[in-house]
Amino acid sequence: MQPGHPHRAPIAAPQPPPFRPVTPGQPYRGTMLPADFILPYDATPDSPMPEYVPAPGPTGIAVEAAYFTWMLPPHCYRWLAKPRIVVNGREIADAAWGTTHVPVPPGVHHVRVGTDPHWIVALRIIPATVPANKFGFADAMIPVVPGHSTTVHYQSPLNNVPAGALGPEPRQRFPGWRYYRVMMPVLVAVTLVCAVMFVLCVVKLVFG
Repeated sequence: MQPGHPHRAPIAAPQPPPFRPVTPGQPYRGTMLPADFILPYDATPDSPMPEYVPAPGPTGIAVEAAYFTWMLPPHCYRWLAKPRIVVNGREIADAAWGTTHVPVPPGVHHVRVGTDPHWIVALRIIPATVPANKFGFADAMIPVVPGHSTTVHYQSPLNNVPAGALGPEPRQRFPGWRYYRVMMPVLVAVTLVCAVMFVLCVVKLVFG
């Protein structure tokens, strides 16, 4: 070091970002999955598996569980039903609507999320022959790395479709929306016809 020149510490080489494994983008078919794996709503064995990217946070899995708030008053639905979260075969006791953080060690974990049925759902499930313990369930393989949290979004079905929506991003429409899109015009038409017939009957009774 020459006199008059301050000592300069060596510049550290830039470090690569932490390794973040993601679930393969290959189709579900042919992937090593649990034998009882439940495909999410609208997914087929040939659909590509979604990619889950961990983000900085507490090590584990963050399950964002949601239901369609217009189906029933929100507080009523919270009282009648709740999400059910199972990680690697172990049910999470404190599962709730909103965010449920599940601490797990680094690795790839089997996550299953569904909706515990209530009496309204049960009435719809019985004629649809959907087992009560399978209402709205869906599975995913979630990667977790140290110092990171992986978020998975679950959306409970609007009706008795057996599978719920589960993925790295929430869907624009809840599972079962197509059923209401078809049935609502029919119900409106039937209601109008009944209303017209009722008015005609009243008019006939009043005016003879």
